[in-house]
Amino acid sequence: MTIVTRLFHIQSDDLEVKRKGRILQTLVVLLTLLGWVYSAILPPVPRTEALPLLLTQGSGSLLLALVCLYLLRNGRLHFATHFFFLTQTLIQAIILNMPGGSEPFAYFMLVNVVAIAILDSPRISVLYAILVTFAVLIYTMQSGRQLISFMFGYGISASGISLTTWLTANSLQSTLKQSKQLAETLQENSRQLQAANQFMSKRARQLQTAAETGQVAASKLNLPDILQETIHLIQDQFSYYYVAVYLLDKQQRTLVLQEASGSIGQQLKAEHFKLKLDTDHSIICWSANQRQARISHDVSQDPVYLMHPILEKTRSELAIPLIARANLIGVLDIQSVEPNAFHEDDVPIIQILANQTAVNINNAQLFTQIETRLNEMEALYTLNTLLTTTLDAGEIYRRGAISFSEYLDITHCTIYSWQTEQNTITSQIYFSSSKDHAESGAYRLQHDVYQLKPDSNTQRVLHTLEPLLHASSDPSLSASKRAQLQELQQDYCLEIPLVRGIEAVGLVELFRSGEQHEFNQTEIQFAQTAANQIANALHNAITSSDSRARVAQLSTLNRFSNILALAPSLKAVFDGARREIMSLVEATGMSIILLDENEKMLNWVYGFEYGQDVDLSTIPPLSVEKGFSGYVIRNRELLHINRRMDELYQELQSTTVGAYPSSWLGLPLIVANKLIGVLAVENEHDNDAFLERDIELLQTIAGPLAIAINNLIQFNAVQAALAAQSEQRLQLQTAAAVAAATTSILDQQTLMEQAVTLIKERFNLYYVGLFLIDQTVQTAVLKAGSGEAGRRQLQKGHQLTVGGRSLIGGVTKDGQSRIIQDVSQDREWRPNPILPDTKSELALPLKVRGQTIGALTVQSSETHAFGHELIATLQTMSDQLAVAIENALLLASAEARVRQQQRLNEISASLYRSGDVGEIIRVGLQAISEELHGATVNLHVGRPANNGQQTR
Repeated sequence: MTIVTRLFHIQSDDLEVKRKGRILQTLVVLLTLLGWVYSAILPPVPRTEALPLLLTQGSGSLLLALVCLYLLRNGRLHFATHFFFLTQTLIQAIILNMPGGSEPFAYFMLVNVVAIAILDSPRISVLYAILVTFAVLIYTMQSGRQLISFMFGYGISASGISLTTWLTANSLQSTLKQSKQLAETLQENSRQLQAANQFMSKRARQLQTAAETGQVAASKLNLPDILQETIHLIQDQFSYYYVAVYLLDKQQRTLVLQEASGSIGQQLKAEHFKLKLDTDHSIICWSANQRQARISHDVSQDPVYLMHPILEKTRSELAIPLIARANLIGVLDIQSVEPNAFHEDDVPIIQILANQTAVNINNAQLFTQIETRLNEMEALYTLNTLLTTTLDAGEIYRRGAISFSEYLDITHCTIYSWQTEQNTITSQIYFSSSKDHAESGAYRLQHDVYQLKPDSNTQRVLHTLEPLLHASSDPSLSASKRAQLQELQQDYCLEIPLVRGIEAVGLVELFRSGEQHEFNQTEIQFAQTAANQIANALHNAITSSDSRARVAQLSTLNRFSNILALAPSLKAVFDGARREIMSLVEATGMSIILLDENEKMLNWVYGFEYGQDVDLSTIPPLSVEKGFSGYVIRNRELLHINRRMDELYQELQSTTVGAYPSSWLGLPLIVANKLIGVLAVENEHDNDAFLERDIELLQTIAGPLAIAINNLIQFNAVQAALAAQSEQRLQLQTAAAVAAATTSILDQQTLMEQAVTLIKERFNLYYVGLFLIDQTVQTAVLKAGSGEAGRRQLQKGHQLTVGGRSLIGGVTKDGQSRIIQDVSQDREWRPNPILPDTKSELALPLKVRGQTIGALTVQSSETHAFGHELIATLQTMSDQLAVAIENALLLASAEARVRQQQRLNEISASLYRSGDVGEIIRVGLQAISEELHGATVNLHVGRPANNGQQTR
């Protein structure tokens, strides 16, 4: 039964195929059974031979039916239909035309035509009708029946049945086709509705995830917890293969994997996986650099994709930058094992999620920074309290070492003092902390002395005042430091100078093991600040009295004055002042602002904030009528702002460069009762940063600082004046040389060539050219040019139209000089390809007795190269040169006239000496030919013709 069921099962998704297949299965079974019944009742052979024939026909019919049902089971409806009915038609035609053939088969074959019309197509059934008609025609001719009578009756019957079947089949086909189209339309609408429902469900789930991600910020401020929660939310809601968050390091150069999903993520985190931002083949780095999302639908086809062996199943990837407050903080990376897993419609929602994640991360980072800063300030405050409550140097060393252990989680600490004259360091205390740190730590006071080598790292730390970090994994680590780390079984060593003022007084060594992390920049800054406090506390302990403190203050002021007196430049003065002032007062920034010559504007000449100079190149001059510094200038008195910062900032219309200060102190710089500028110090965090004694100290410092600045400004002015005099002297020397050339050189061409060469070389110009006007064609023709460019232009016969758009054209037209200080800013100026480096150009007229005879072009490879003095000098030389050229022209004309007169005299003498007419004519014609540069000259003498007319 199972085999029969399988045989009648049609394997097709097309409902039309299944419907017609059921009809065909029914027809196959019925026609096969009818064939068996007919053969059994009316066998075409005698009864004695009927049984074998019946078995044979039955087997053949059964085989045909099985083959047809098998084809139909595989969904091959058309092939099975035509296979069965074509075979039936042929078998019935053969039986009909066999001897003793039965007439009912002629009508039985019409069933095949009807079946084909219903199951396939009325048009194709016509072919079967033709085949059946042809078989019946043969049968009629063989059976001896009346052909016309039988065929007419058969034709009417067959036509009626076929026509009725065709019309019915066409109607059914049309109806079924419409029904099928309607069903397909309904099915398509259903699919679209289902897809829309899925999309809305997906979008709702995405929005819910984004909302849940936003709720993380309100409940957690711990960065690892926020990252883990975000990763889990995304992966749980979207079922992605891999989700990770990368964050930028402090140097803004590397993306470091902070959190990732699954075991793969844990493995990558264990490897401290990171990516350089300049990595070419990385979707994550591309998204970070371009600050936009990138979808890779098929990573195998994406040239930017970077494959990692652990993530070998990745087929599509989405990377979205994490941006908070316009700053890139990292990248959210999502990967899937399915290609085309991400759609463009998903990006906005995931972008919202990424933005929320970025804000959460940024808030956590800010909270961590604030918490760290508060902890640092609290630790520094506690340390300062500990250090200021004792004047015992040994106790200061002990408290300092314990504080380093408590706040920086170190295992060993050694503090040294530095004897600069002997260049030795002496260990004052060694502290070793246990797991419980200070409570059970051990320390010992010892005074081991170590001689410093000139090129040692410790020597460099003490001289540069910069901390130095050593790692045992560093191949360039010195042998002595490596031995020290091995002895203590440590992996990191941080050397911090004990800085007081601008010099080191000692050194701190801090150690960590490999189980602890490397010292970061925040910890190094904290250690340096703590070391500075220890240095100051040690200094106070050493001085131990107000009188000594006063002496130290006076010493500092004296050192400050010496620094200013020996400073070779304003920058050195500013740097020296900054080092001293910021070591004396609690300032995070310092500025120096100077008045201009008109005393109307303030120029910000120096700025320093958080350990580096401030770029002031884009800061415009400030009006003395605005700002804090303007107030100091207008009132000639100091201005101290702490509690009213916001109010006065608006009232005085101040301008901030760098961080917004919490307290600000400005002092006037006055020299000989002349106000030259303002000294300003500020603190970003402390409203009470500048105490009364700080203000008094800075007032004392402002005087020497103003004198030093004023002296250097005056010195620079004198140097500039001397340089100007030297330049003017060179100009005058060049003018004298050109004048000497004009008086000593009589050849016009030689004069012009030497003049342009002298002007170019003496004034260090790019190119000099001299043009003379050709009045016949109204053009300025280049007669002399400097260098290779001049030679090439002379070879080309370079000339410009008088009155044209060029500088030379304008000068030769109206006789007025023209100048372009920056040719890139002048739209009228036309470049010369032979002179590609021209940046500024000056054109001067060559005038004689009020008439312009030419022009001089002077070009420089620098912008704004022509000052007033240089222009005046060049104009003077141009006038002298014009006169010299005119004189050379006059001299050449006079010499030509003299030579012409001499030649006439010679010809006259030759004519007078000869009495022969032929000789006279020859001499005259030769003279005329020479005057015409060798042209042929003929003389025709007239004589009377026969008719009395003159001929030649």
